[in-house]
Amino acid sequence: MPYLTVQEFYSTKLYELDNSIYNPIERAFCKILGDKGKKFLYKHLDLTVAQLSANSAVDIMGCFKVIG
Repeated sequence: MPYLTVQEFYSTKLYELDNSIYNPIERAFCKILGDKGKKFLYKHLDLTVAQLSANSAVDIMGCFKVIG
């Protein structure tokens, strides 16, 4: 499972993520939203991981582990 530090969780933008973290997030969105999942993420690449995690439609916290 990919890891993010607390600082990375709050400050890393989606476009800064490596594939080991971004791909599971993308799969989670596509599982719920279908093809619109990729489009949604592409439109919101400037969000931080924390901001994206605050959504109520897709639970992405199972895609990575936050370590202190």
